[in-house]
Amino acid sequence: VIMSCYGNFSYAKRAIQIDVEDYLLKPIFPEDAREILKKIYEKQHGSEEDRILSEILPRDIDQLPNHIKKALEYIAAHYKEQFTLGEIAKYSCVSESHLSADFSKQTGYTLVCFINLFRVTASKKFLSDSDTSLSTISQSVGINDVVYYSKLFKRYVGISPGQYRKNECKS
Repeated sequence: VIMSCYGNFSYAKRAIQIDVEDYLLKPIFPEDAREILKKIYEKQHGSEEDRILSEILPRDIDQLPNHIKKALEYIAAHYKEQFTLGEIAKYSCVSESHLSADFSKQTGYTLVCFINLFRVTASKKFLSDSDTSLSTISQSVGINDVVYYSKLFKRYVGISPGQYRKNECKS
C-alpha cells in the first residue's frame, strides 16, 4: 500500500506496475486504512467465514455440486441472522428436500447440524478474543437463546463456553 500526498497519475501507474495493493492519497482516514488492511488480510488468509468452512469441512469445497456450494455461501454470509431452510434452498435453486438430502450426502451433516456447528465455531473466536457476555456472543452468531447456545456449544465442542474461554485464556 502506498500512501502519498501526490495525486499524479504517473505515480499511481507505477504503483500498478509494481503490484501495489492500493494507492491512498493523504489525508488518510482510519476507516479507509482499516478497510484496506482487512482486504489484504482476507486476500492472504481468506475471510473468517472461509476459515470456519475449512475447519468444519475437510474436503475441497470446489469439488462439491454448485447447489451445495451456494448453500454454504448462503450460510457463511447469513449465519449471524435468522433464516429458514427454504431461504437457503431458494438461493441454491433447488427444493428443500433435494437440498437437505444432497447436503447430508455430500457433507456428512444435516443442514441444521451444519448451521449450528458453523455458528458455534464462529463463536469460539469471540470467546477467545474478548470478555463479551455469552448472551451477546450467542446473539452475534444468530442464536437468540443463550441457554440453547450453551447446550449446542457443549454438544459440538465437548465443554461449556465458559470452560472453553478459561482454557483459551490459559493458552
